[in-house]
Amino acid sequence: MRTAFHSKTFRNKKRNPSSQLTVTTDSSLLIDLNNTKKKIDTLLLHLNYQTDPDLIDCYAYQLKGAYMQYKFLLKQIQQNE
Repeated sequence: MRTAFHSKTFRNKKRNPSSQLTVTTDSSLLIDLNNTKKKIDTLLLHLNYQTDPDLIDCYAYQLKGAYMQYKFLLKQIQQNE
């Protein structure tokens, strides 16, 4: 009877692998969001100091893409909560 109790206790102590996956997914999304924010800040800095029209267009397109990526990551984080 003692071994049955221990095996039942052991089963209760098992971790749910899907919950661990959610935690790592959330943290990786937050890291990606932070990196995208840094990218946006850098692009804005470069855009403010450019005088060449071609480079201004280049940074503007990159900035638009970074904003879209940021918006997407925010939605993903909100859906996971």
